[in-house]
Amino acid sequence: MNKIIRYWNENRGKIILVIIIIASLVLIIQLLNYFAKTQITKESKKNTIKEDLSQLPTQSIITGESVDKETTKENMGLVEQFIKFCNESNTTEAYNMLTEECKKALFTTEEEFIQNYYNLIFTEKKLYGINNFRNNSHYYTYEVKFYQDALSTGKIEDNDVYQDYITIDEKQNKISINSFIYQQEINKTIEENNIQITVLSKEVYKDYEQYHIVVKNNTEKNILLDSRESSKNVYAIGSDYGKYQSYIYEIAGKLLEIGVGNSRTYKLKINKIYNPSVTIKSICFSDIVMDQEAYEKKEETERISISINI
Repeated sequence: MNKIIRYWNENRGKIILVIIIIASLVLIIQLLNYFAKTQITKESKKNTIKEDLSQLPTQSIITGESVDKETTKENMGLVEQFIKFCNESNTTEAYNMLTEECKKALFTTEEEFIQNYYNLIFTEKKLYGINNFRNNSHYYTYEVKFYQDALSTGKIEDNDVYQDYITIDEKQNKISINSFIYQQEINKTIEENNIQITVLSKEVYKDYEQYHIVVKNNTEKNILLDSRESSKNVYAIGSDYGKYQSYIYEIAGKLLEIGVGNSRTYKLKINKIYNPSVTIKSICFSDIVMDQEAYEKKEETERISISINI
């Protein structure tokens, strides 16, 4: 015992230093193990996002309506095949999966698809989560969120999420992307006061509808399709009797002028979020100026309203 005490007294500083070093090493190892486990847990969660969120999303997150499992499996197969092609940089096959309507509206060439979609999302391999958004006849729309692949990038960024709405066209067995839902031919015409308005077709997106409209001026004076004295002059009426405002302010004012015997073609957006249970029944142009030149001179001139049922 005396030897131990003597050894302690003679080497106290060294012993304490060794103890501190050992304790520090143990603490560092424990901290490294903790951080390693935390990192593995985070990566594991990231890598199971696809499995957790893609498990047969049969029920709509908006309406609660359900789609049968067999149809959902087929739809998921299309969405996952599209993402697989993109993750593998096989843009040709991915582009070929798009409906002709989606191509015509958004990506007329594969290069446009690459520049305006693929390059925005698939800068690296993506994981994804899928929810059933809305269903309408043979159209099934899914909310798709794209996430970083933590294992391939070595990064975990919770805020690096891209969201899209992808629609399955059951008849074509193809998909529409970038929130495009479907396109529909209309071809309805009305002529009042020698002004002819034709609604050719509409494109339905998740956040709005876009109508292709031709207006022909058969009067004897130049006209203004809208005075722009109010942002509410051009609107649509829905099957729910609700009024949906247009984005006519996106059209340049000069383009609203239509000369005698001339016609103009417009793409008119209507502020209507996608809801298949409510459809647009008519579009109203409530402040058409019948004499543009008199109007510009601040003279009194006739104004009319034309509503076309679609």
